[in-house]
Amino acid sequence: FPLSLFFSERTMLLVSRLFRIIALVHHTQERLKGAWLLLAKGHLEKTTGLLALRHSLQYFTSTLNRYLLLDVVDAEFAHLEMKTLRATSLDEILAAHSFCLGQCLAKSFLEASAQEVLATVVGILDQALQLCNTLDEAEEGAFADRPVLLVSRLKAIEATFRDL
Repeated sequence: FPLSLFFSERTMLLVSRLFRIIALVHHTQERLKGAWLLLAKGHLEKTTGLLALRHSLQYFTSTLNRYLLLDVVDAEFAHLEMKTLRATSLDEILAAHSFCLGQCLAKSFLEASAQEVLATVVGILDQALQLCNTLDEAEEGAFADRPVLLVSRLKAIEATFRDL
């Protein structure tokens, strides 16, 4: 069913932005779970600092995921459903959808006024992904002859995360 019959290209773009941030959070969460499995195997040296960093990033990501899905999308969708049931015309339904989408975007840091917050959130997610990539490289032996480089990268990731 072509959604373009009811929704403008701009509306579709805004929905896409919302789903992209949710997908980024979910992807990061899954990668951090993989990092935990990698550390649990015992192939990499587990330091308290490394475990704490991964845990902090996992906690942030899990909390953000829950917030976006339950406190934003689910809550706003419930309001949309109620308005849709009371609507007497397609225009009322489209207006309710537009309002719902606007609320979701605002609460998901996707409005122009929240760009600084969004940049911080994306920056933290980026640090989590960098941690996962670094651990993957370490597992593959990329730092076998350069452990100082591994420690340096991990410290840089942690410092950037703490600064955000």
